[in-house]
Amino acid sequence: LLAGLTVGDVTRRDYLALPPEATLAAAAERLHQSLPQDLLVVAEGRVVGILGRARLAAALRQNRDDDPVERHADLHFAELQADWPLEDFAADSRSTGQTLFAVYSFGRLVGVLDPAHVEDVARLLRRRA
Repeated sequence: LLAGLTVGDVTRRDYLALPPEATLAAAAERLHQSLPQDLLVVAEGRVVGILGRARLAAALRQNRDDDPVERHADLHFAELQADWPLEDFAADSRSTGQTLFAVYSFGRLVGVLDPAHVEDVARLLRRRA
């Protein structure tokens, strides 16, 4: 199913991103206006953290609305390159527990990959072909 596809083939171009100094309240508002997903924390065109929905919800329950998102984001995460073979990523991604991966092409952030939907997207691509 994944043979011959690259990470870029299943990369989503629609993602939510906020600067590190944005508040958790602003993050919650952005999530409220979109499909449920984790948020990228981006500074100067580079992802510096990933704020998961569960972590955001826990912080909001503790009335941390004015905290910067960077304080609650996961700062240790893997990044992907759009031209990498998708098969290699799929084999390794299950062990990381990471729910969202930033995808770069030639040093530029181009989107995100959600490992939970890789096979669904690959199936759609195969049907189109």
